[in-house]
Amino acid sequence: MERYASLPEEMKRLYSSEEATAVSKLVISKFNLTPEQAALFLDLTGDVILGFNRISDMPRLFQQKLGLSADQSQRMTSNLIDFLEPVVHREEQGASMKKEEIAQLARAFAKPENLSSVQSDHASSTGVEPIRTMEGDMHRVHGYGAYVAKRDGDPEEAPLQQPAAEADADIPHKDDVSRG
Repeated sequence: MERYASLPEEMKRLYSSEEATAVSKLVISKFNLTPEQAALFLDLTGDVILGFNRISDMPRLFQQKLGLSADQSQRMTSNLIDFLEPVVHREEQGASMKKEEIAQLARAFAKPENLSSVQSDHASSTGVEPIRTMEGDMHRVHGYGAYVAKRDGDPEEAPLQQPAAEADADIPHKDDVSRG
């Protein structure tokens, strides 16, 4: 009752008025709710008006508590949206206030504008060198068989070994091996 007492008059009208009773009876008859389902429906709708649940939770709650299909739950919620418009506005205002609070926190904990200068100053003051990446390796000759192994008497600059073409190699063809 404390929550009801703190509601604005417009919300109190949604919770208990002749209009609220008429809308509830219409929905109950339209969806052929049993007396037990009707009581749960009124409780769930009242909880949304009081602010215990959100309108976006109504279809899920109707499914779980009333045993309705997802389609029926969505249709039941859409039948109530026009009536519950003040609740929709209240929830939108609450959401926009939360967004503003989040924006204020983001500004309070903003990162430095020039982060790269902070990182380079930190690296030079601590003597820590940057991590080696593959970028420097991209311009080097690499891969299996790229260099010939040096032997005693080989010149300092060993030439690159070019892989032999399959046709030039002395490898017998698999058909030749099976015939022979």
